[in-house]
Amino acid sequence: MKTERRLLLNSFRPRLWHLKHQLDVITPDRLDYIVSKYVEWRDYDEFIPFQCFKEFNGKYGYMYLIVKSCKRGNDVYVKKLKRKVKRISKAVGFYFKHWHKYTNALFITLTFDPKKFSLDDAWKNLGKRINLFIAKLRQRYGNISCVRTYEAHLNGYPHVCLIVIFKNRRFKVFSHNEFDKESGRWVVRYRVYKKPEIADFWSYGFVDIQGIMSIKDVMGYVVKYVTKVYEDAGFNERLMNEDKLQAKRKALLTLALCWFYEKRSYGVSHDLIQAAMRNSNNGSTKDSNSKWKFCGLMNKKELEEFLTGLLKMRKFIHVEIVWRGSFALEQWLKS
Repeated sequence: MKTERRLLLNSFRPRLWHLKHQLDVITPDRLDYIVSKYVEWRDYDEFIPFQCFKEFNGKYGYMYLIVKSCKRGNDVYVKKLKRKVKRISKAVGFYFKHWHKYTNALFITLTFDPKKFSLDDAWKNLGKRINLFIAKLRQRYGNISCVRTYEAHLNGYPHVCLIVIFKNRRFKVFSHNEFDKESGRWVVRYRVYKKPEIADFWSYGFVDIQGIMSIKDVMGYVVKYVTKVYEDAGFNERLMNEDKLQAKRKALLTLALCWFYEKRSYGVSHDLIQAAMRNSNNGSTKDSNSKWKFCGLMNKKELEEFLTGLLKMRKFIHVEIVWRGSFALEQWLKS
């Protein structure tokens, strides 16, 4: 009965399995529908209360920690991601080295040819093909670390951005003046003589390779490309020109398709994660010596009822409520 009740309650909430039950295969004409369902799920706020029984100045009572659920693309997720990316960029900068006309860091872009692959096939086998490409790089050039991000073109097909740090290899580069479509001006980019050799490892579409020649650039690339889709997705449409509207469309499409196919929009090598964790000094509201009990996943209405019950409990036992997030709810608690 409890399982049936839980399924009945979840059936009225935006969930990925509802969408997957409706759509077996993704085609270009269904992209707008997937984006709308993703936005509905992302913007459906849910909260997680945790309960802990502890001592308060010689008296025992309950502490409740209320946390807003972290969903791909919502404000909680973006805040956590930005903190994490800063640490990862510093770790990448630690391994980066460059010499005059040589570098050990490459920025690689990989795409899929729509004439060879369907949209569904490109996304379903994306991770396997990227892992194969990275494995070939390791086999040919030795130990590497990389940061990987996914982005969707307006037609829905993915392209992959890789920042690759080679631990035991350096590449000779040459400068080349190119017109940058995003900024609308000519820029100097560093191209790699070994591009044909590396491009042979990717047979699914186009390959673009740039050499990274400064620590500022390599750290900037990490921050830009990991956070790009989340920042673009948050643009206010009233204040946007045509380019910004297109960037928001691509960002939402990227997040929606990563959500549907259950792909992480970015990935980081294990050694970079470990280095980032060593640099982390992130405290926690939870007391490590206390046992916290999960009280469920609640929407706004259910949380309001739950908190009303806690306030009534205060007449009989000490109850302390700690909230992470919304100023409006803190004001409601005080009233």
